Amino acid sequence: MKPRRCIVLEILVLGVTASVMRCAMPSNVKEGGASDHPIPTTAGILPLQVDNRWTYRYTMFDSAGNRASFPDRDLKLAITGMYRRSEGGELVPITRYDGYDSAEQYFYRYEWESLDSGYLVCHRGTGDIGGRGLYIAGTFVHERTVLFDTARLWYAYPGDDLTSWTIDLPGGDTVSSAIECVSTTDAAWFGRFEANDPSPLVFLDSCYLYRETIGEDVYYHCFHPAHGRMSMRHYRGGVVRESYVLISEILYP
Repeated sequence: MKPRRCIVLEILVLGVTASVMRCAMPSNVKEGGASDHPIPTTAGILPLQVDNRWTYRYTMFDSAGNRASFPDRDLKLAITGMYRRSEGGELVPITRYDGYDSAEQYFYRYEWESLDSGYLVCHRGTGDIGGRGLYIAGTFVHERTVLFDTARLWYAYPGDDLTSWTIDLPGGDTVSSAIECVSTTDAAWFGRFEANDPSPLVFLDSCYLYRETIGEDVYYHCFHPAHGRMSMRHYRGGVVRESYVLISEILYP
C-alpha cells in the first residue's frame, strides 16, 4: 500500500493537470463531445493566383448544331490582379509576393480577353461544407472595384451530385441562373501543344461538371481543381450552339 502522503500528492498533481488541460482547450469546444478542431480548409475549384492564364479553343455552331463557317479562335482567361481589404473596408491591390494571411480573405480579378473588366472572385474553403466554393464577390472596370454586400456562390466545391443553388450573375438584366453539380467524376482532356511530349493531350478524371440553366439556354461547365475551368458547352433548345475547351495553361504556385 502506498503511503498516504504520496496518494494525496498524486491527487493534487492530477487536479492541476486537469485544470491546465481545461485552460488549454479551445473555447469552441462544447459539452457533449463536440470536436476540438475545425474542419480542414478545402482547395478551390479554380487555381487563384495572379498571372494564372488559360487559353481555350472556341467553336460556334448554327441553329441545327452544325459547325458554323465562322472560324474557330482562341479565347483567353486570366487572373489579372488581387486585393485585400483595408481596415476601412476598401480593396487594396497587392501582389502574390506580399505574403498570405490564412485568416484574411483575398479577392481576384477574373478577366476574359484582356477587357480590363470582369468579376471579382474569391474562394471560401472553411466554414459550412455546403457554403464552400468559388464566389462572385463584386465587379471591376479598369481600376474601379465594387464589392457586393453579400458574395454570391458561383461554383460549389466540394459538393455532391445534384447539389443545386441559384445565382444572379452581375451585368445586364438580372436573371437568376439555376446551377447544379451533375457529376464529380466527369472525364475531360486538354492539350499542351507547345510541349515536346509525343502525346500532347492530357486526360483527367474526377472533374466537376456543373449544369447552368437560364430559360431555354443550358450551359455545362467542367472544372478540375488542379487546372481550373476545362471546358464549356452551350445548348439552346437541346442543340449545341457554342463550346470551348482548354488547350494551354500557365499556372503559378
